[in-house]
Amino acid sequence: MCGLDVTLKAQLYREEIEEIRKTGNKAGEVVADLMDYYIKTATKFFLADENHSEGAHLHDPCAIAYLEDESIFISRDCNVEIELNGKFTRGSTVVDYNQVMGKPLNATVVFDLDRKKLINLLTNSVKKYK
Repeated sequence: MCGLDVTLKAQLYREEIEEIRKTGNKAGEVVADLMDYYIKTATKFFLADENHSEGAHLHDPCAIAYLEDESIFISRDCNVEIELNGKFTRGSTVVDYNQVMGKPLNATVVFDLDRKKLINLLTNSVKKYK
């Protein structure tokens, strides 16, 4: 499980997008164009004001990056359940970080990431294609 608290840190900034565009291959152009579009459409909802510089959030790529290189992430196994009965927490994901409930560990939960390593993995993956 890799929540928004982590994936919102996984941002590809404009200068990094331009570096990917400069790879000189079709993959670099496509990835850069997709990230430009994402910043124009989705990222604006996260901006405090028009002067705030925000990158493209790499929510879904975090899942693939984790499969490729777990060392990018800080994670541990926890019990995770969805609260179904709470008046204020209904539908919330509840993570027992400290195993207080004594229930079986059923998910690997990501707590943080090394953004630079993530961007290097993405950039190097794009460079592999001609």
